[in-house]
Amino acid sequence: MKLDELQKDDYKSAIENFISDSQSYIDNNHYEATVALKLLTGTDADTSGLDSYYGSMKKQLDDLLSVLTSLQKFRACRIRFLLSQERFRRPGWMRNLTH
Repeated sequence: MKLDELQKDDYKSAIENFISDSQSYIDNNHYEATVALKLLTGTDADTSGLDSYYGSMKKQLDDLLSVLTSLQKFRACRIRFLLSQERFRRPGWMRNLTH
C-alpha cells in the first residue's frame, strides 16, 4: 500500500501526538504515585523506585521518538539522492552543470 505525502504527514503527526500524550500520561502517573506514597508513608518516603520505573518508561518513549526522527531524516536524504540521480538520467544534463 502506497501513501501519498498528505497521508504520510498525517501518520507522522499521529505518531508524534501519541508519543507526546504518552509522555504526559507517564508524567502525570509518576506525580500521582509519588504523592500517594508520600501521603501514606510521610514526606520522607523513598521514591527512588518510582523515579526509576517512570524514568525508564520515558526513556523508552524518547528512544522511539529518536528512531522516528532518524527514519524521517533517512527518508529525506533518500528522496534527495533519488532526485539527484534522476537529474543525471535526463538528456542534456551536462548543460545544467555550467549554469
